[in-house]
Amino acid sequence: MQVKFLQQISKTVFGEAQVSAICFSPNGQKLGICVDRVVQLYDDLGELRDRFATKPIDFKYERSSYVVTDMAFSPDSTALAVAQSDNIVFVYNVTTLIWLPDEQLIFGLADGKIRSGNVKKNKSHTLFTGEQYAVALTANVSRKAILSGHSDGAICRFIIEDEGTGDKSGLIVRHSCPPCALVWSAHGIVVGGCDRRVVVYSKDGGILQQFDYSHEPTAHGFGVGICDPTASTSVNKQSSQISSTALVNNNSNKRGKSDEWVLLKRRRYDSTPK
Repeated sequence: MQVKFLQQISKTVFGEAQVSAICFSPNGQKLGICVDRVVQLYDDLGELRDRFATKPIDFKYERSSYVVTDMAFSPDSTALAVAQSDNIVFVYNVTTLIWLPDEQLIFGLADGKIRSGNVKKNKSHTLFTGEQYAVALTANVSRKAILSGHSDGAICRFIIEDEGTGDKSGLIVRHSCPPCALVWSAHGIVVGGCDRRVVVYSKDGGILQQFDYSHEPTAHGFGVGICDPTASTSVNKQSSQISSTALVNNNSNKRGKSDEWVLLKRRRYDSTPK
């Protein structure tokens, strides 16, 4: 067996808590490194995607009162457990979140719960509990109601503040696959997933339109979606290990229907040695 150097991932650091823990996710898509009590998350290409600081067992203790001793991903690669020398283990498993104007931080968890956190009061409570892992969150244009997407295809609505529309909280529709790209536009609920289809649902779960890209050889599953502030234009992103495609559709026509999707940007990753 031959060992080959590929790349340096993190910069050299000095101090008492240097690189104290490293772990790979079981699916090979994430690498966790703890440097000076800060967890850095890298993708499978070695690029930094996220970072967050750990905390002591109690806020009355200083940050230097502990070190991170070990880390491990859950078997399904969705949660990260962090062990510390102050005899506590934190599990980080937030899967999706949105920040509302009234300082509410809405976040979904791997157990299906959708929780609301108050940033100023540092408190949180459960809004509702879905049956499966939460994969996506989105809010309507007024930011007074939210939709959550779950791994079993369920799309649920929760009314934060009643606007007199008659809409009720609960299950709206069950999509054909996990609705990872979930957008609540002014003219419908735009949903995309791994089946390479985009479906526009009404607020009651009826199908308004469908765009099927499953027969296109270059198409990939939709992994994320977003809407502009006016909720008239939505963007869904196709992704794989080798390419990334963003598609945009305009909902502002008078018929209230979505126009055909337009290729916005395409980026390829060439792994061929130079």
